[in-house]
Amino acid sequence: MGKCSLFLKGTLCGFLFLFLGGGKLEGSIEEARVDKIEVKERKEGLKIIITSSHPLNYSVYETERPVRIILDLIGTHIYAQLPTKTTVEKGQLQEVNIRWYGKSPEKEGERGKVDLIELVLRKKIKHKVSTRNNQIIIDLELPGFAPEKPPEEKKEEIPLVKLEPKFLEETEGWEKWVDIALANYKPLHIAHEQVELAQVRVREARRMLFPITIVKASQTKGDTSVREVGFRERSFGIQIEQPITQGGELRYKLQQALVNLDIAQREYERIKADYILEVKRAYYNLLIYIMNTNIYEEIFKEAEEFLQMAQKHYENKLITQLEFLNVQSLYSQIKYQLVAAQKDRTLAELTFKQVLNLDPSVPIEFESWLKFEKLDLNLNRCKEIAFKKRPELSINELIVRFNELGQKVADSKEKMKLSLSGFLGRSGSAYETEPLNLKTDWFLGIKLSKAFGGNTLNTTLTKEETVPKLSLSQEKTGAMSAAAEFSLLDGLPRLSEKKSANVEYLRAVNELWEVQKTIESEVVSSFNEYQKALYQLDNVLERIQFQKKRVEVTEARWKLNEAGISDVLEAKIALASEKAYYNNLLANYYGALSALTKACGLYKYAELIQGVSPEVIWHRVAGAEELDYTQVHKEVFIPKGEKLVKIEELPGGKIIAVNNEAGFAIVNLGEEQGMKEGVELWVYRQREKVGVLKVSKSKRTTSSCKIARAEGGVKIRLGDEVRVIP
Repeated sequence: MGKCSLFLKGTLCGFLFLFLGGGKLEGSIEEARVDKIEVKERKEGLKIIITSSHPLNYSVYETERPVRIILDLIGTHIYAQLPTKTTVEKGQLQEVNIRWYGKSPEKEGERGKVDLIELVLRKKIKHKVSTRNNQIIIDLELPGFAPEKPPEEKKEEIPLVKLEPKFLEETEGWEKWVDIALANYKPLHIAHEQVELAQVRVREARRMLFPITIVKASQTKGDTSVREVGFRERSFGIQIEQPITQGGELRYKLQQALVNLDIAQREYERIKADYILEVKRAYYNLLIYIMNTNIYEEIFKEAEEFLQMAQKHYENKLITQLEFLNVQSLYSQIKYQLVAAQKDRTLAELTFKQVLNLDPSVPIEFESWLKFEKLDLNLNRCKEIAFKKRPELSINELIVRFNELGQKVADSKEKMKLSLSGFLGRSGSAYETEPLNLKTDWFLGIKLSKAFGGNTLNTTLTKEETVPKLSLSQEKTGAMSAAAEFSLLDGLPRLSEKKSANVEYLRAVNELWEVQKTIESEVVSSFNEYQKALYQLDNVLERIQFQKKRVEVTEARWKLNEAGISDVLEAKIALASEKAYYNNLLANYYGALSALTKACGLYKYAELIQGVSPEVIWHRVAGAEELDYTQVHKEVFIPKGEKLVKIEELPGGKIIAVNNEAGFAIVNLGEEQGMKEGVELWVYRQREKVGVLKVSKSKRTTSSCKIARAEGGVKIRLGDEVRVIP
């Protein structure tokens, strides 16, 4: 028995040493203090140094939405008197925040308990965390910070061209309104709190994998009937309960918590995408009404001039009364259209402010201009992007995974469970007339549980050595015991839980199928609306050209006394109406394009193009004649065999589009000009060679080209001249 007792004591001591790091008790940990957080710039990147009064234990993890590095400090006795938020704005690091444990300090500089420290980033980058003395050092590697490099010697190799994006949405200005809207949108703030709640639950689930430690201390005084003296008892020690195996239940619950965190982050993105679409629609709607108001204000000024002219002509008997009344009627019609446009603009502005959650008295300014940018999109490609990027799809896929783990949790409850518990301390009991001698007091127990259908078998094995307690009239100093019990039909809830988990999994799979069908339907519907608006715009552009020509002809006939003032005014009103109708269609077009962008799970419609290979062709409706093009002034000769030919004698054209992200250019040369894959084009500006293109794919009148290189790093621009080099 003595050898067995010694062995169990050694086992318990080793167990306590393993989980407590050499026997340090939690109650004996001194308070730690975070003194300062420094951000230093280094040649290789940024270095964040967290200095504390004592070495700190921590764990590090990342989040994707928003992108953050979390330094979770382990312990509840860590204090600081630092600002809650520190704005950095260096490299990819935006700010450093402190999350407080419990109640946060009411004023800056007050003392508070630190829970974690987070680094908010613009995008995910490489990082490394290390410790030194009382410091935690976080190194953010490039491209987190890119200091200016010294000028290098010019190399013979010519770098690839990187062009600035030319999509209109990047210059329209709706992005700044989106930033304002997101800052005021309460549901998005709530979704962010849901993400933080999910992070807390991850910590809770991870905590369950480690032992439950309880520090105990007690003191008792009392009287006894044995003698006319009192007694006293004192006891202290540490108790530990550690699950050895729970059939995988704790591990599956941790995985569920991680999946739930991912769901919360993607739900945040879904709410954000829905709201951005609402903001875009309100923006385009207001912008179009502003443009329409400008059109009618301009035609109204002309109508006033025509009315004054008609009145003078009528007074001088140069026109008939019927003609004058007709001009008056047209003037009233224009005035009504102007007032209606102004009312529509006021209502659209109010709606826009409500969407942004702005006060109605806050003034807003708009650039009242919007150009029609035509994109060549592919429905199948849009579907492909949607099934990769759409947050709703990933959310439901994660929900399926969550419920799949739920099934495993339910199954694990029928597997064998083994846990270990123990106590180690010092205790003593003595009469007041006797000295109180503290002796070792320990307990070691193993519990095994196994389910059999709806029944459960529980067995325990314990060994203990304890000091006799006068308060309990306890004389025993040690014992070893074993027990077993078989509970009948106590596990019926496990069976229903298992069935419930299976039902939830099947429901999640069915919802995933429904979401897939819904996403495809939304993409197809948005794409059809986009194409419909595109066809309507093409048609109305032709009508606008017709009305412009009609105005020119009517004005010419009026000058020849072949048409009246009312005829000119009618022509101008018809042109203004077509322009206003064009603006309304433009709002529908960009609304449909925004809806398609959201249906594909993207932020900007440019990504519908940039996510595709350079073979995708896009162009501006205005055509090459409106591009910034400079005439050349000197002759350039190109070798062709044994001869020299002038550059203008070679077939050529102009660049009508360039794209930075995709790295390609579109030229107005196609199969009709003999363009084939692999043909090399030189790019010129004022007779100076600035780059080289290689044809990737050609259509009838246009070709898409990969940008091979640029001369001296010069950027290729719209309107640059290209020539086919023999």
